[in-house]
Amino acid sequence: MTHSVSSDASLKGILVAAPMSIGLTRQRVFSWVNRWMVDLLGYPESELIGQSARMLYESDQEFERVGSVKYSKVNEGKMGEVQTRWCCRDGHIIDVLLRSVAINPLNLDEGVIFTG
Repeated sequence: MTHSVSSDASLKGILVAAPMSIGLTRQRVFSWVNRWMVDLLGYPESELIGQSARMLYESDQEFERVGSVKYSKVNEGKMGEVQTRWCCRDGHIIDVLLRSVAINPLNLDEGVIFTG
């Protein structure tokens, strides 16, 4: 599939406008989040970008479990899906159905799009 500047701009517009929490991670570090994700978690974008997704989990064990379940599918070019819990900025815990897909299954360094 060939990408052009206009198709990339269109995709970015969809991700920004979609009425759901969407983000992009690289090596499980936040690279981009939409405003719905900011609203859901209560963190300003500046406190998420560049941070490990570990910050949202109650324990290292849960962070590792989620990664293992999710990436077992993502590494196969499929959608990874796992139920988990995230800690919001104000301390409350929310249940999340996390879905993730690789931008390029042949090169995970390009990032993983997720919804939560």
